[in-house]
This record gives sequence, C-alpha cells and structure tokens, in this order.
Amino acid sequence: LQQLFVKIGGLKTDQIKWIESVKLNGQKIDLSKLNSYTLKDKDVVEIKSYPEFYVYIQGLSNTKGKIHFDPEEKRTLKTLIAKVGLPNEDIENEGKAIINNSTTVELKDIIYGTKDYELSLGDLVQITYEPFTVQLIGTNIGTIQLSYKEPRTLSYLIKKIGITQPEAIEKVILIRDGKQSEYDISSLIYDKSEIQLNRYDTIVIKQSEINAVYVT
Repeated sequence: LQQLFVKIGGLKTDQIKWIESVKLNGQKIDLSKLNSYTLKDKDVVEIKSYPEFYVYIQGLSNTKGKIHFDPEEKRTLKTLIAKVGLPNEDIENEGKAIINNSTTVELKDIIYGTKDYELSLGDLVQITYEPFTVQLIGTNIGTIQLSYKEPRTLSYLIKKIGITQPEAIEKVILIRDGKQSEYDISSLIYDKSEIQLNRYDTIVIKQSEINAVYVT
C-alpha cells in the first residue's frame, strides 16, 4: 500500500492533514503503517479527504481575501482573527466584525472575552472601526483622535493639546447636536470639571484679546 501512494504522487506532510480516512476493501487502515498492508489483485483503496473550508475577509485586517482553514482548526471568528491579525489595539478594542452584512459582533468580546461566532463555508467577514475624533477650532490642530486608552474628557483634551495656563484662553465652547455649552478654562486645566466627550464633538478654544469669529 505504501508503494501505491508513491505511484500516485506520495503523501507530503501538508497533504496528510487533509486525509480524513483510508480504507482497504472497506476496512479503515492506519496511515502510519502503510508498508504493512499488502495489496492483491482487484483490491479497492478508498481515500476520503476533508472538505475544503474557507471564508472571505475585507476591511481593516492585516490579511484580506480568501482565507482557508486547516481541518483541525475551529471554524470560528476567533480563529479567523488569529489567522489574519489586526493592525492595532484600537481596532481590537473598538472595532466590529460584520458577517454577511447582517450580523455585527464586537471584536473585543471575541479577542479578549469568552464569546465566539461559528462561521460557515464562504462567509463574508468585514472588519470595521470608527475612530473617536473631535474637531478643534481656534487652534492649528483641527481634527484630533483619541485612543481607547485615553480619557475622553474635555479636561484631558485641553491638556493633550498643550494648554496649561488659563490666562491666554477666554473660554472653551463645546458644540454638540447644534447646542453650545461654555466652560471655564481654569476648571478644565485643574480637573475641576469632568466633561465627557462624544464622537464628532466640536470644541472652540476662544483665545483672550483676539477679535475673531469661529466657523463650524
């Protein structure tokens, strides 16, 4: 039987894992002992392979396209993420996986939690991430992004852009959903005001003694 496999091309290591079973005249045999089976005229050798399994992945992953799974690998989203990798921790903690444009899964629950999602042959998985950004006006910074590790507060943002002295700033205006709220710069610098930020907030830094208008 070993010579038979040699004649049909041999069995390489990466091929053996795809063989589910080999039967000689209906009896299952041990692949590690092929040389112990002697063939007779008209013997029937049946080779059964594991079916191919793959899914497609798009979006913010290190590897994209058609991803194959080995027979021993679990057909789950956790396995897929481990196989393709993600670019950074922000995506791992705040990104989402959308399966077949219908089911949305939080990536942090898969990567760091105990949840998982069973995949089916040919599934389409899209990795998405919406960064946490705010718009600053009255400075030269413009759009600023806050990592998942950073406090998403107005006080932290003021310090992040380098404002440490209140004298140069008249007031800070937070614009959200068309509404404006004014805050004293001293309370923000010295952590006396804990104002939470939302995605896409607009913050106007109005400097003292400057005759200007601010366009949002």
